[in-house]
Amino acid sequence: MDAILDGFRAEGLAAEQVAETLFGFGCYVGEVLTRHAGGRWRATAADELAVVGWPMVVELGGQRWCNPIAKAFKRLENGPEDSLRYFYAVFAPGGAR
Repeated sequence: MDAILDGFRAEGLAAEQVAETLFGFGCYVGEVLTRHAGGRWRATAADELAVVGWPMVVELGGQRWCNPIAKAFKRLENGPEDSLRYFYAVFAPGGAR
């Protein structure tokens, strides 16, 4: 996915132009976290919504949660510094680094 997003950046595409794809990529990363890192999708709490910006996040146990959908959008905007591969590695025990 990082390589595809690099291609979008090279083409000069804006997030609005590929929003559905970015949303799908974020959902895919979130689903992989639910299946391989013990996460679960949950609704974003009302007090978190202003910060999170999306109505769902992946809860990873305890007070840990992540926002893979927003991360996909950030990856397009910021480039490799917001790598989805690294994001997964941080939140998944034993994730590929």
